Amino acid sequence: AVVVGVVVGPVQVHGHVLHVALDLLADGGLHALAMRRIAATGIGVLLIDHINNLHRKPGVYLISAMDDLGAVEQGMRMIRTAQRMRQSLLLNLTDARPGEVEVPLLGTRVRTVALERFYDLFKSTETTDAVRQLAAAYLQGAKERVEPTEADVLEAARASFALKAIIKAEGADAIMMNCLP
Repeated sequence: AVVVGVVVGPVQVHGHVLHVALDLLADGGLHALAMRRIAATGIGVLLIDHINNLHRKPGVYLISAMDDLGAVEQGMRMIRTAQRMRQSLLLNLTDARPGEVEVPLLGTRVRTVALERFYDLFKSTETTDAVRQLAAAYLQGAKERVEPTEADVLEAARASFALKAIIKAEGADAIMMNCLP
C-alpha cells in the first residue's frame, strides 16, 4: 500500500517518525510530508539536507505551519483528490476505436466505448415509472420552459438511465460522449 500523506508533529531531528517519513519519501511510497514547526526548536528541522533535497522531488509536497494547521488540512485534501483522480475511470462514448489510455500527470484512466453501445441500450430502455419520475423532476425543477417538449424530456430521462447502466456495467466513475446526431 502506498501512503499518501503523513503529518509529523513536534519531533526532534533524529526522531524515528521523521526518519521513517523521509525514507518513504525517498522511495516514492509517500506523497506528502507536513511538519508542524515549534517556535523555539522546530524551525531548523526544515533546513536539514534530507528535507531540503526531498521537497523538490516531483509529487512531494512539504507544508510548514506554526500553529494554524489549515494549510496542512488543505494539502491533505489536495492529496486525497489527486489519489481519487488516479483511481478514477472515465468512459468516452465515441465512434473511435475502443481502448484505454491513462491521462498524463493525473493518472486517470479513460476508456473509449463504442457509441453504438449507447444507441442499442437506449433503444432497449423502456419508459418505466422511474423514467417518468425523473422526467417529471426535470420539468418541476425548471423555472420556465421554452423548449424542449415533454416528449424530449422523457427521452432525456431514458438516455440518463441508459448512460447510468453503461457506467455501472463498466465500473466507471463518469461518462462523456460526442453529441448525438
